Amino acid sequence: MVCALIPSEVQRVYATISNRFHQDEVDDEGVILMKFRNQQQASLHFAGFKNGVNQVDAEIHGTQGMLKISFSQGAFLGKDQKWKLLPDSYAENWMALALEAEWKDFAWAIELNREPKVSGKHSLHVMEVLFAAFFSSESGTEVKLPFNLTSRSN
Repeated sequence: MVCALIPSEVQRVYATISNRFHQDEVDDEGVILMKFRNQQQASLHFAGFKNGVNQVDAEIHGTQGMLKISFSQGAFLGKDQKWKLLPDSYAENWMALALEAEWKDFAWAIELNREPKVSGKHSLHVMEVLFAAFFSSESGTEVKLPFNLTSRSN
């Protein structure tokens, strides 16, 4: 989501990722710090839970205000010390609607011989960021992109 919202490619990644909450082989807590080519920065924080509520939120802070995206409440504009819910920014079945819109766009891209809204290049970049985050967590070092997984796996 962060890579889609910030109009620049990630340049550097530093991460700490681990498994602390569940016994399965799944990463369930961590922090990922990203520096973008346009000098913007982002941090992702995630934590598992044994008994709680699944909550996914994003906040973007800018010079003109803030944007808060809550997957359980909608999108809010923060300005002048007030939050304003943006109209039509939430639906109970938002994930199914998003998946349907993604598939429709992909079908139209094939039909019209155009690039989908989420391009293959963008998707590969997101995967590169994720692999760099895993490597950063394992090595304890910041990783510069482009990241070549095959040259680091030996």
